[in-house]
Amino acid sequence: MLTALSEPGRALEELRRINAEFKAASLRRHEAIVAASHAGNALRDISAAIDCELSYEVIRGIVGPRAGVAFEWQGEIFQVSEPQTRALIYKAEGYGRGAFPGDVEKLDAGERWLLSALDLARSMRRVHVGLDSEPIELDREHAFALYQILRLTYMDGLSRLADLRSSLFNSLGQPAPTGRRRR
Repeated sequence: MLTALSEPGRALEELRRINAEFKAASLRRHEAIVAASHAGNALRDISAAIDCELSYEVIRGIVGPRAGVAFEWQGEIFQVSEPQTRALIYKAEGYGRGAFPGDVEKLDAGERWLLSALDLARSMRRVHVGLDSEPIELDREHAFALYQILRLTYMDGLSRLADLRSSLFNSLGQPAPTGRRRR
């Protein structure tokens, strides 16, 4: 015997249906947040993309902690902090995408290393967002790109990044930036 649903019963059925759609949409949003993070978007940008409904701190909880990278150069491991990693990714991507032409001119090292800088940024990002955990092995091309990035980076000398910079400077034997005058 079929019984027609009462008004309260219909309202509950509608609520159940909408709640199921909401759960599915929430899961899709969660997956999209993780995908956006893995693609390299900043947490604040992800928050802005969802109309700041979630703070970047909440988004950090969804995507998991960010990690610093480790570089392997000439048999030695150089662990870099997470904030230093963010800065290196920014610089490597910027150089690789042509965002710092004035710096490239100052470095006076040509442009062949710029693609290696972009490749290095991708490798660092994979570690940063947790897709990879192994140290990044620097071959000569990538070491040269990182060396160029570090030539214009202030170092206080009290970190493994400063140690890596010193090692690259000693190995690659390049002079400091030229500071060429504009004509």
